[in-house]
Amino acid sequence: MNLKTPLHHEYLDLIREICGKEETAFRWFQQVLEAALLWDHLVDEDHMDIAAAEVTLTALTTEWIHNDWYYRNRNSLTPVLVNCLSAWKYANATTPTAAKSYDLYTELACTMTLLCRGQAGVEKYMPQIRAMMERERREDLRRDHPPFLIVGLPRSRTAWLAAFLTGGEVHCHHELLRQCKQWIDYPQKLLATPAPIVGDADPTLPLFYEGLREQIGPHKVVFIEREEKAAEAAHLKMLQDVGQEAEQLQLGWPRVVQAFRRMKELCPDARRYDYEDLDDMETMRELTEHCTGMAFDEARWRLFDELKVTALPAKVVRNLEAIK
Repeated sequence: MNLKTPLHHEYLDLIREICGKEETAFRWFQQVLEAALLWDHLVDEDHMDIAAAEVTLTALTTEWIHNDWYYRNRNSLTPVLVNCLSAWKYANATTPTAAKSYDLYTELACTMTLLCRGQAGVEKYMPQIRAMMERERREDLRRDHPPFLIVGLPRSRTAWLAAFLTGGEVHCHHELLRQCKQWIDYPQKLLATPAPIVGDADPTLPLFYEGLREQIGPHKVVFIEREEKAAEAAHLKMLQDVGQEAEQLQLGWPRVVQAFRRMKELCPDARRYDYEDLDDMETMRELTEHCTGMAFDEARWRLFDELKVTALPAKVVRNLEAIK
Protein backbone atom coordinates (compact mmCIF):
# COMPACT_ATOMS: atom_id res chain seq x y z
CA MET A 1 0.00 0.00 0.00
CA ASN A 2 1.29 3.45 -0.88
CA LEU A 3 1.49 5.35 2.40
CA LYS A 4 1.24 8.76 0.75
CA THR A 5 -2.02 8.43 -1.15
CA PRO A 6 -5.30 10.10 -0.10
CA LEU A 7 -6.76 6.62 0.32
CA HIS A 8 -4.07 5.74 2.85
CA HIS A 9 -4.84 8.87 4.87
CA GLU A 10 -8.54 8.00 4.71
CA TYR A 11 -7.70 4.52 5.97
CA LEU A 12 -5.58 5.81 8.86
CA ASP A 13 -8.30 8.28 9.85
CA LEU A 14 -10.71 5.36 10.12
CA ILE A 15 -8.23 3.33 12.19
CA ARG A 16 -7.73 6.35 14.47
CA GLU A 17 -11.50 6.57 14.94
CA ILE A 18 -11.66 2.87 15.79
CA CYS A 19 -8.88 3.18 18.36
CA GLY A 20 -10.59 6.14 20.01
CA LYS A 21 -8.92 6.92 23.31
CA GLU A 22 -6.50 4.03 22.92
CA GLU A 23 -3.81 6.26 21.41
CA THR A 24 -1.10 3.65 21.97
CA ALA A 25 -3.13 1.16 19.93
CA PHE A 26 -3.14 3.51 16.96
CA ARG A 27 0.56 4.24 17.37
CA TRP A 28 1.39 0.53 17.43
CA PHE A 29 -0.65 -0.21 14.32
CA GLN A 30 0.90 2.73 12.47
CA GLN A 31 4.35 1.38 13.32
CA VAL A 32 3.36 -2.04 11.98
CA LEU A 33 2.44 -0.46 8.64
CA GLU A 34 5.68 1.51 8.53
CA ALA A 35 7.67 -1.65 9.21
CA ALA A 36 5.76 -3.54 6.52
CA LEU A 37 6.49 -0.79 4.01
CA LEU A 38 10.20 -0.93 4.86
CA TRP A 39 10.16 -4.69 4.39
CA ASP A 40 8.36 -4.30 1.06
CA HIS A 41 11.04 -1.86 -0.13
CA LEU A 42 13.75 -4.34 0.84
CA VAL A 43 12.08 -7.18 -1.06
CA ASP A 44 11.48 -5.03 -4.16
CA GLU A 45 14.94 -3.46 -3.91
CA ASP A 46 13.36 0.00 -3.96
CA HIS A 47 14.97 3.19 -2.75
CA MET A 48 14.70 3.48 1.03
CA ASP A 49 14.72 6.61 3.12
CA ILE A 50 17.43 6.08 5.77
CA ALA A 51 15.77 8.38 8.28
CA ALA A 52 12.47 6.49 7.96
CA ALA A 53 14.31 3.19 8.36
CA GLU A 54 15.93 4.44 11.58
CA VAL A 55 12.55 5.52 12.95
CA THR A 56 11.09 2.08 12.21
CA LEU A 57 14.06 0.28 13.77
CA THR A 58 13.76 2.41 16.91
CA ALA A 59 10.05 1.65 17.17
CA LEU A 60 10.59 -2.10 16.87
CA THR A 61 13.46 -2.28 19.33
CA THR A 62 12.49 0.24 22.01
CA GLU A 63 8.88 1.43 21.70
CA TRP A 64 6.98 -1.83 21.26
CA ILE A 65 8.20 -3.30 24.53
CA HIS A 66 6.90 -0.24 26.38
CA ASN A 67 3.57 0.00 24.55
CA ASP A 68 1.05 -0.92 27.26
CA TRP A 69 -1.81 -1.59 24.86
CA TYR A 70 0.22 -3.98 22.74
CA TYR A 71 1.64 -5.67 25.85
CA ARG A 72 -1.85 -6.24 27.28
CA ASN A 73 -3.16 -7.66 24.01
CA ARG A 74 -0.07 -9.37 22.63
CA ASN A 75 -1.52 -12.88 23.01
CA SER A 76 -4.36 -11.93 20.65
CA LEU A 77 -2.32 -9.77 18.28
CA THR A 78 0.82 -11.84 17.77
CA PRO A 79 -0.76 -14.93 16.12
CA VAL A 80 -2.75 -12.69 13.76
CA LEU A 81 0.34 -10.68 12.95
CA VAL A 82 2.29 -13.87 12.18
CA ASN A 83 -0.50 -15.10 9.88
CA CYS A 84 -0.66 -11.76 8.08
CA LEU A 85 3.08 -11.70 7.48
CA SER A 86 3.04 -15.29 6.25
CA ALA A 87 0.21 -14.47 3.85
CA TRP A 88 2.12 -11.44 2.59
CA LYS A 89 5.32 -13.44 1.99
CA TYR A 90 3.44 -16.17 0.13
CA ALA A 91 1.48 -13.71 -1.98
CA ASN A 92 4.60 -11.69 -2.76
CA ALA A 93 6.30 -14.83 -4.06
CA THR A 94 3.35 -15.94 -6.19
CA THR A 95 0.67 -13.33 -6.86
CA PRO A 96 1.64 -9.94 -5.34
CA THR A 97 -1.73 -8.41 -6.13
CA ALA A 98 -3.78 -11.15 -4.46
CA ALA A 99 -6.18 -10.05 -1.74
CA LYS A 100 -4.20 -12.07 0.84
CA SER A 101 -1.25 -9.70 0.43
CA TYR A 102 -3.42 -7.03 2.10
CA ASP A 103 -4.26 -9.09 5.20
CA LEU A 104 -2.16 -6.77 7.35
CA TYR A 105 -4.62 -3.99 6.55
CA THR A 106 -7.76 -6.08 6.96
CA GLU A 107 -7.27 -9.03 9.31
CA LEU A 108 -4.97 -7.31 11.80
CA ALA A 109 -7.28 -4.29 11.68
CA CYS A 110 -10.21 -6.62 12.38
CA THR A 111 -8.52 -7.95 15.53
CA MET A 112 -7.72 -4.40 16.66
CA THR A 113 -11.30 -3.37 16.09
CA LEU A 114 -12.56 -6.30 18.13
CA LEU A 115 -10.21 -5.39 20.98
CA CYS A 116 -11.07 -1.68 20.92
CA ARG A 117 -14.75 -1.71 19.94
CA GLY A 118 -16.07 -5.22 20.46
CA GLN A 119 -18.16 -7.22 18.00
CA ALA A 120 -20.43 -4.25 17.30
CA GLY A 121 -17.38 -2.30 16.16
CA VAL A 122 -16.33 -5.13 13.84
CA GLU A 123 -19.77 -5.13 12.21
CA LYS A 124 -19.70 -1.37 11.84
CA TYR A 125 -16.17 -0.76 10.58
CA MET A 126 -14.97 -3.88 8.78
CA PRO A 127 -17.15 -3.46 5.64
CA GLN A 128 -15.58 0.00 5.18
CA ILE A 129 -12.07 -1.32 5.72
CA ARG A 130 -12.49 -4.21 3.29
CA ALA A 131 -13.97 -1.89 0.66
CA MET A 132 -11.03 0.51 1.08
CA MET A 133 -8.52 -2.28 0.67
CA GLU A 134 -10.17 -3.54 -2.47
CA ARG A 135 -9.96 -0.03 -3.88
CA GLU A 136 -6.33 0.18 -2.83
CA ARG A 137 -5.54 -3.21 -4.37
CA ARG A 138 -7.00 -2.13 -7.69
CA GLU A 139 -5.20 1.22 -7.57
CA ASP A 140 -1.94 -0.60 -6.83
CA LEU A 141 -2.54 -2.79 -9.86
CA ARG A 142 -3.11 0.24 -12.06
CA ARG A 143 0.04 1.95 -10.74
CA ASP A 144 2.18 -1.15 -11.17
CA HIS A 145 0.84 -2.14 -14.59
CA PRO A 146 0.63 0.70 -17.10
CA PRO A 147 -1.71 0.32 -20.09
CA PHE A 148 -0.50 -1.84 -22.97
CA LEU A 149 -1.09 -1.20 -26.66
CA ILE A 150 -0.90 -4.02 -29.20
CA VAL A 151 -0.66 -2.96 -32.83
CA GLY A 152 -0.13 -4.71 -36.11
CA LEU A 153 -1.27 -4.47 -39.68
CA PRO A 154 -4.90 -5.48 -40.26
CA ARG A 155 -5.39 -9.27 -40.20
CA SER A 156 -2.69 -9.74 -37.57
CA ARG A 157 -4.91 -11.46 -34.95
CA THR A 158 -5.51 -8.35 -32.85
CA ALA A 159 -9.11 -9.42 -32.24
CA TRP A 160 -7.92 -12.84 -31.04
CA LEU A 161 -5.31 -11.25 -28.77
CA ALA A 162 -7.86 -8.87 -27.24
CA ALA A 163 -10.20 -11.76 -26.47
CA PHE A 164 -7.43 -13.97 -25.07
CA LEU A 165 -5.92 -11.32 -22.81
CA THR A 166 -9.25 -10.17 -21.36
CA GLY A 167 -10.26 -11.83 -18.10
CA GLY A 168 -10.04 -11.38 -14.33
CA GLU A 169 -8.20 -8.14 -13.55
CA VAL A 170 -7.43 -7.46 -17.23
CA HIS A 171 -9.52 -5.88 -19.97
CA CYS A 172 -8.02 -5.59 -23.42
CA HIS A 173 -10.16 -3.58 -25.79
CA HIS A 174 -10.28 -4.28 -29.49
CA GLU A 175 -10.20 -1.15 -31.63
CA LEU A 176 -11.15 1.19 -28.82
CA LEU A 177 -10.88 4.09 -31.25
CA ARG A 178 -14.23 3.02 -32.73
CA GLN A 179 -15.87 3.88 -29.40
CA CYS A 180 -14.50 7.43 -29.42
CA LYS A 181 -16.37 10.35 -30.97
CA GLN A 182 -13.00 11.94 -31.71
CA TRP A 183 -9.58 10.35 -31.72
CA ILE A 184 -8.42 12.83 -29.08
CA ASP A 185 -10.89 11.18 -26.65
CA TYR A 186 -8.91 7.94 -26.79
CA PRO A 187 -6.62 8.40 -23.73
CA GLN A 188 -9.50 9.30 -21.43
CA LYS A 189 -11.56 6.37 -22.73
CA LEU A 190 -8.68 3.96 -22.25
CA LEU A 191 -7.76 5.12 -18.75
CA ALA A 192 -11.41 5.16 -17.63
CA THR A 193 -11.71 1.41 -18.17
CA PRO A 194 -12.97 -0.11 -14.88
CA ALA A 195 -10.53 -3.05 -14.93
CA PRO A 196 -7.27 -2.20 -13.12
CA ILE A 197 -5.10 -3.59 -15.94
CA VAL A 198 -6.11 -2.25 -19.32
CA GLY A 199 -4.95 -2.53 -22.89
CA ASP A 200 -6.05 -2.15 -26.48
CA ALA A 201 -5.31 -4.19 -29.60
CA ASP A 202 -5.92 -2.04 -32.65
CA PRO A 203 -4.36 -2.02 -36.13
CA THR A 204 -5.62 1.52 -36.80
CA LEU A 205 -4.07 3.06 -33.67
CA PRO A 206 -0.78 3.94 -35.45
CA LEU A 207 -2.72 6.48 -37.52
CA PHE A 208 -3.20 8.64 -34.43
CA TYR A 209 -0.48 7.43 -32.07
CA GLU A 210 1.92 10.33 -32.54
CA GLY A 211 -0.70 12.77 -31.31
CA LEU A 212 -1.90 10.53 -28.47
CA ARG A 213 1.16 9.01 -26.86
CA GLU A 214 1.92 11.86 -24.44
CA GLN A 215 -1.70 11.99 -23.27
CA ILE A 216 -1.79 8.26 -22.55
CA GLY A 217 1.04 8.57 -20.03
CA PRO A 218 3.35 5.64 -19.27
CA HIS A 219 2.41 2.63 -21.37
CA LYS A 220 3.76 -0.48 -23.05
CA VAL A 221 3.72 -1.08 -26.79
CA VAL A 222 3.77 -4.46 -28.52
CA PHE A 223 4.08 -4.87 -32.28
CA ILE A 224 2.74 -7.91 -34.10
CA GLU A 225 4.84 -8.10 -37.23
CA ARG A 226 3.35 -9.76 -40.28
CA GLU A 227 4.82 -9.63 -43.77
CA GLU A 228 3.11 -6.68 -45.46
CA LYS A 229 2.11 -8.48 -48.66
CA ALA A 230 0.62 -11.38 -46.71
CA ALA A 231 -1.38 -9.01 -44.51
CA GLU A 232 -2.58 -7.10 -47.59
CA ALA A 233 -3.68 -10.29 -49.33
CA ALA A 234 -5.55 -11.51 -46.25
CA HIS A 235 -7.24 -8.14 -45.90
CA LEU A 236 -8.23 -8.08 -49.57
CA LYS A 237 -9.76 -11.56 -49.26
CA MET A 238 -11.79 -10.48 -46.24
CA LEU A 239 -13.15 -7.48 -48.17
CA GLN A 240 -13.99 -9.61 -51.18
CA ASP A 241 -15.81 -12.08 -48.94
CA VAL A 242 -18.21 -9.30 -47.93
CA GLY A 243 -18.63 -7.97 -51.47
CA GLN A 244 -16.22 -5.04 -51.36
CA GLU A 245 -14.09 -4.10 -54.35
CA ALA A 246 -10.31 -4.01 -54.35
CA GLU A 247 -10.48 -0.22 -54.60
CA GLN A 248 -11.81 -0.20 -51.02
CA LEU A 249 -8.51 -1.58 -49.80
CA GLN A 250 -6.52 0.93 -51.81
CA LEU A 251 -8.28 3.82 -50.11
CA GLY A 252 -6.72 3.25 -46.73
CA TRP A 253 -4.07 0.55 -46.89
CA PRO A 254 -1.03 2.70 -47.80
CA ARG A 255 -1.78 5.09 -44.93
CA VAL A 256 -2.10 2.21 -42.47
CA VAL A 257 1.22 0.71 -43.54
CA GLN A 258 3.00 4.06 -43.42
CA ALA A 259 1.59 4.82 -39.95
CA PHE A 260 2.60 1.38 -38.69
CA ARG A 261 6.16 1.91 -39.86
CA ARG A 262 6.23 5.37 -38.27
CA MET A 263 4.98 4.04 -34.93
CA LYS A 264 7.79 1.46 -34.92
CA GLU A 265 10.25 4.32 -35.35
CA LEU A 266 8.67 6.15 -32.41
CA CYS A 267 8.82 3.05 -30.17
CA PRO A 268 12.24 1.46 -30.76
CA ASP A 269 12.20 -0.30 -27.38
CA ALA A 270 8.79 -1.91 -27.82
CA ARG A 271 8.43 -5.68 -27.78
CA ARG A 272 7.99 -7.27 -31.20
CA TYR A 273 6.44 -10.65 -31.97
CA ASP A 274 6.09 -12.40 -35.31
CA TYR A 275 2.54 -13.10 -36.42
CA GLU A 276 3.45 -16.73 -37.12
CA ASP A 277 4.73 -17.19 -33.55
CA LEU A 278 1.37 -16.42 -31.95
CA ASP A 279 0.60 -20.15 -32.23
CA ASP A 280 3.54 -20.87 -29.94
CA MET A 281 2.69 -21.25 -26.26
CA GLU A 282 5.99 -19.88 -24.96
CA THR A 283 5.68 -16.82 -27.16
CA MET A 284 2.19 -16.21 -25.82
CA ARG A 285 3.40 -16.76 -22.27
CA GLU A 286 6.02 -14.04 -22.72
CA LEU A 287 3.60 -11.66 -24.44
CA THR A 288 0.91 -12.18 -21.78
CA GLU A 289 3.19 -11.67 -18.81
CA HIS A 290 4.82 -8.62 -20.41
CA CYS A 291 1.52 -6.92 -21.19
CA THR A 292 -0.51 -7.79 -18.11
CA GLY A 293 1.94 -8.76 -15.38
CA MET A 294 -0.37 -11.70 -14.68
CA ALA A 295 0.58 -15.37 -14.64
CA PHE A 296 0.06 -17.20 -17.93
CA ASP A 297 -2.96 -19.52 -17.97
CA GLU A 298 -1.90 -22.53 -20.03
CA ALA A 299 -5.35 -24.14 -20.02
CA ARG A 300 -6.93 -20.91 -21.31
CA TRP A 301 -4.30 -20.69 -24.05
CA ARG A 302 -5.02 -24.27 -25.17
CA LEU A 303 -8.71 -23.41 -25.41
CA PHE A 304 -8.06 -20.22 -27.40
CA ASP A 305 -5.47 -21.91 -29.60
CA GLU A 306 -8.33 -23.82 -31.20
CA LEU A 307 -10.57 -20.76 -31.42
CA LYS A 308 -10.77 -18.38 -34.35
CA VAL A 309 -11.67 -14.85 -33.33
CA THR A 310 -11.96 -12.14 -35.95
CA ALA A 311 -13.41 -8.67 -36.24
CA LEU A 312 -16.72 -8.35 -38.03
CA PRO A 313 -16.00 -7.47 -41.66
CA ALA A 314 -18.52 -4.60 -41.59
CA LYS A 315 -16.54 -2.95 -38.81
CA VAL A 316 -13.31 -3.28 -40.75
CA VAL A 317 -14.97 -1.66 -43.78
CA ARG A 318 -16.20 1.25 -41.65
CA ASN A 319 -12.69 1.69 -40.29
CA LEU A 320 -11.31 1.96 -43.79
CA GLU A 321 -14.00 4.45 -44.78
CA ALA A 322 -13.15 6.55 -41.74
CA ILE A 323 -9.53 6.96 -42.82
CA LYS A 324 -10.05 7.90 -46.46
